[in-house]
Amino acid sequence: MNNPRKMTLTKSEQLDSKMRNKNHIEKTAYRLMQYYSDPNKKQRINEFHLCRYCNYFHTDRIGGSMITTVICANCDEELTFCNTCTDLLCDKCAEELKLCKRCGQKID
Repeated sequence: MNNPRKMTLTKSEQLDSKMRNKNHIEKTAYRLMQYYSDPNKKQRINEFHLCRYCNYFHTDRIGGSMITTVICANCDEELTFCNTCTDLLCDKCAEELKLCKRCGQKID
């Protein structure tokens, strides 16, 4: 049977936690301001083919270190990525359909 370990909380850990929480709130507030003001709208739509959510919030995507090939959800084109963090649509289909290449949501 495992003996549970006693949790500790030092002053240093409290300060670290407080700083991480503060940074997270500031980062979220900044992303919200960017989301609503949409300063990169032309580039986001015409170059990146992303909806506002994916462009401003879904930026911390984590992928495994592996060459990954997927098929575009619309045209069946083979897409190759340098990691397991892949897109749903190819750039051509995302542009033609005016959909986000990551999530498939309509681009506004």
